[in-house]
Amino acid sequence: MSKKPKAVMIGRIIIRTPEEQAAENSRLLKGEFARQSAMQKAQLKKLSRNYDPSSDVAAAAARPGADNALSIPSRYGDRLHYRDGRVVDITSPQEI
Repeated sequence: MSKKPKAVMIGRIIIRTPEEQAAENSRLLKGEFARQSAMQKAQLKKLSRNYDPSSDVAAAAARPGADNALSIPSRYGDRLHYRDGRVVDITSPQEI
């Protein structure tokens, strides 16, 4: 009794069984996934190495006009409430 070969080579053409083709495709996909995963990890590592949180804090504090909103009062009815605690009534005449 002779066993049927798993793959037959005819010249340069290799004929494989469906199971062998599926296994080869699975192996190629796993390799591609592993390659992409390694590339993404390397990119994340590169980005995390360059990140300096102290520079972001300094940049946020140095923005011109960042605190301008704090000088604008909140209006509650006919009164303006400032952040420093002042309350100004809009309906009463203001002295200049």
